[in-house]
Amino acid sequence: MKLLNKNNLAVSFAAATEESRYTCNAVLVTDKETVATDGHILARVSLPQGVEDSAFPTIEGFKPNGFSRALIPLAIAKEIEKAIPKKTTIPILGHAAISSETTDDGQKVTVCVTDLDNTRIMPIREVTGQFPNWQAVFPKKDPVLDISFDAELLKRIATAASKFSDKTRGPAPIRLRFYGPNEAMRFDCTNDGQEMNGLAMPLRADVKPKYGEPEPKAEEHPLPDDAILGLPEKKPSESVTEEPSTETA
Repeated sequence: MKLLNKNNLAVSFAAATEESRYTCNAVLVTDKETVATDGHILARVSLPQGVEDSAFPTIEGFKPNGFSRALIPLAIAKEIEKAIPKKTTIPILGHAAISSETTDDGQKVTVCVTDLDNTRIMPIREVTGQFPNWQAVFPKKDPVLDISFDAELLKRIATAASKFSDKTRGPAPIRLRFYGPNEAMRFDCTNDGQEMNGLAMPLRADVKPKYGEPEPKAEEHPLPDDAILGLPEKKPSESVTEEPSTETA
């Protein structure tokens, strides 16, 4: 048995929505991570740390057997995510337990969520077929640039670019230009001759992670907005006082 939290199931945003691409219209769950891809983007989330699988409550009708791998339909993954209790004072209940057993008909996968008052046990009918070899597409060499940005800041930029671009002509492209780990990133997009461009400052972190390593803790705040324009920083406590005039009438 393994435990999944909402973050694990949130990878569904990267899954294919076309039913014809059935092996990508799913979320891959292994004993180490969850993965989803539509061939253009890919998302992977490692299983929760600091929680013991054995801490999940014993539920009648649910067998906490071993688990190694399952390909869950996208609609079911979203259903499981919604079923996980949102507000609970018992942290372990903020997880879904997934278990499997081998039967004469093949592997039988079951998911269980509970808040102790209400319980759902969901038998899963796996997606058949071969999920893409997602590990092969992760670069193994060192990156050319390794820069951290506030995710909310990038979301604001992407949303603005999507609204600005003329999507009737195809995808809404945005060009990102990087000048160094502590330099502002430039973004550009166009619409019928108009241009939108701007800058965004990165977060500062002393250590950069490699694939499979935990994300380092960046400084609590990004560089100040004034740093983009090179303006001096002003502290809230600072005030300007005028010197008394020495001129006489």
